[in-house]
Amino acid sequence: MTIPKTTEEKCWAITSSFEGCGYTGLTGNFDGQGWSWGLLSWALGQGTLQPLILGCHEAGPETFQRSCTVEVPNLGQTDLSEQLLAACRKPVAEAVAWAAERCDADKRPFEHWRKVFENLGSEPGYQALQRAHGKSYMDHARAIFAEFGFKTERGLALCFDIAVQDGGVKAEAQARFEGSAPAGPEEARLVTLAEEVASAALPAFQDDVRSRKLCVARGRGHVHGRDYDLERDFGLTLGPVVEA
Repeated sequence: MTIPKTTEEKCWAITSSFEGCGYTGLTGNFDGQGWSWGLLSWALGQGTLQPLILGCHEAGPETFQRSCTVEVPNLGQTDLSEQLLAACRKPVAEAVAWAAERCDADKRPFEHWRKVFENLGSEPGYQALQRAHGKSYMDHARAIFAEFGFKTERGLALCFDIAVQDGGVKAEAQARFEGSAPAGPEEARLVTLAEEVASAALPAFQDDVRSRKLCVARGRGHVHGRDYDLERDFGLTLGPVVEA
């Protein structure tokens, strides 16, 4: 893997790795979200995947149709673009049910649908659109970063993962952090924030939140069955943020 150059690129790469999709990966209904796709696992159940797919179509209808034309069992080469667009215009609950019906017994999307999203995610223009759709998360991360007075690459990466996975720092987590955060090296403050954010998550998700946040705060850890060293794998350090 090519090591990203800017801190924002490193943030994208790390959180996308935790999310497990990259540009092309499509995950199924294991979490009740129907389908999730792309760098930040935009999901039908959250209503976040629909505008991205519709935006891809608007940005390049011919490319979209070509990407959606795949081999379907018993049908041969089939254009699935209209089916996908229609699903993205349904109410959220109906869209989730539609996607769930197109998953196997293990709740994985059928292979031809995975191929559609692999094709879409391989298009450079649609990759740029994914990054554009994620700009609000980076803006939010920058705001958290400034509010907490962090200065390092690792600090921005933690704030970005918080913005994506947790939607921000909950008030109770911030209050506990302000009451207990140690003075001194930034790493210790990052670890404290990671613990408080995890403690404020719903009980079913606390372990996952904690493993991700502590991995970023400490620069290494074990997340979703993988051992990470963020400096080795992504070039992320405790040095200053590297801009474009």
